[in-house]
Amino acid sequence: MVLMVEILTSMLLLIGAAAVLSAARALFVEKDAISRINAFSIATSLGLPFITAGAMVGRFMDAGFSWEILLKSLVAILAFILVSSVASNTLVRAAFMSGAPVDPATEPNDLADPDPDSATT
Repeated sequence: MVLMVEILTSMLLLIGAAAVLSAARALFVEKDAISRINAFSIATSLGLPFITAGAMVGRFMDAGFSWEILLKSLVAILAFILVSSVASNTLVRAAFMSGAPVDPATEPNDLADPDPDSATT
């Protein structure tokens, strides 16, 4: 049983680390600020929740089950997912509005060419 928990912990941590590493690599590949922000949101919305879950399972293995640790971990994971999506959208909009150059290959570019039939303004 201990071996299975260690394997689960390792897998969660490795998946999270791989997502963060993938996002870090994408930061060097992307050509503009908007694409870099979108690429980094992978690390915060996918990588960090997996790392937190792995740390939680590892903590349970070492110190035993704790409702406090479970609640804190679940709140952190939920916050990573919710805050990351809102933050990345806000940062992209701010970068675009500040006049940061956009890669010409970015398609569709709804910020530059808003749909007239769209309900949002």
